[in-house]
Amino acid sequence: MEQGDSSLKHVFSVSRYNEDARSHLKAGKKHLALKSLRMKKRAEKRLESIEAKLNTIQVILDRIYSSQTDKTVVEAYQAGLGALRESMKDVSMAKVEKLMDQIEQFCDMQDDINQTLAGENLDAVGELWNHPLCLSCQSVSAPP
Repeated sequence: MEQGDSSLKHVFSVSRYNEDARSHLKAGKKHLALKSLRMKKRAEKRLESIEAKLNTIQVILDRIYSSQTDKTVVEAYQAGLGALRESMKDVSMAKVEKLMDQIEQFCDMQDDINQTLAGENLDAVGELWNHPLCLSCQSVSAPP
């Protein structure tokens, strides 16, 4: 706040020196008018210097904010990568391919069963009874 207060003082100083120079000129005091104009010029230079410093500080603050945002984004990326690694640690292409093959086999078997039950594929009944799943069902359901 001190920097802002100082800046305001300089703005008022510039204004005041300008008014002083006019009043001295009207009073015929050319030397005092010139002195007020020199003081005005110095105040303007100080004001420009303060404004440049304030702009530099604002740029620095913007960069700090931006770097904090960047840090948050990087941390989010790291957390996301960690979650992906954790969720995929037991998954491999070989496992996926094996599961897809098994699913395809069971879907094919289910289609064959549905066709057989619908009476469309009576020749496949013998094949189904020889399938490992059906053999295990027969051994469980067979009377002793």
